[in-house]
Amino acid sequence: MKGIVYRRVSTKDQGKSSLGLDAQLESIISFASKENITITAHYQDVDSGGKDDREGLTQAIKEAQETGATILVAKLDRLSRDVHYISGLMKHNVPFIVVELGKDVPTFMLHVYASFAQLEREMIGKRTKEALAQAKKRGVKLGTRIPAVLQGIKAQKDKSFARILPHIIEAKENGCNSNRTIAEYLNEKGILTPRGKQFSKASMTRYLKFLRDNAPQLSLFE
Repeated sequence: MKGIVYRRVSTKDQGKSSLGLDAQLESIISFASKENITITAHYQDVDSGGKDDREGLTQAIKEAQETGATILVAKLDRLSRDVHYISGLMKHNVPFIVVELGKDVPTFMLHVYASFAQLEREMIGKRTKEALAQAKKRGVKLGTRIPAVLQGIKAQKDKSFARILPHIIEAKENGCNSNRTIAEYLNEKGILTPRGKQFSKASMTRYLKFLRDNAPQLSLFE
């Protein structure tokens, strides 16, 4: 199998200093070596995950379609944070593998992960705007670093959802249809809450309410 490396970071500073790019490359190269994938091309962008007309990505997709090579990305949000864009790639048979998820991840799971990536982007944008508006009311001089700081805090807070979501999906697929049984399923697997405790019906209710309120596209949680 032939593979095309695609990497992305969000800011010019990250692009210039290779922060994040090197880690992505290392992950992809390691995966390709284990899976006997021959790397034939490298592309990268320094741009937002919400913007899909990126030059590097466009070239990677074109080459994949022309040569039959598979695009390799470290994480799904490096490819895009738009669920419809990810769905479009799959619909048009653009081959790609998300190293973090592995070669044989079901299409359904890719849709779920894409939905979560889009949700995270939308929430970061919304909360950043709200925080900046409040800071302005208090007379704070808004510098260019404030949005980045807020985004970092938000990303840390959302790590718990990113970690627990796949296990909730697995529980649902195994017939757990109530908050109590989902909590019991995670507890049996040894999955803990962000505070290091076992799940209860109440804590699972909070997780699922968050997903229903903020990601209606995830019909799994209706």
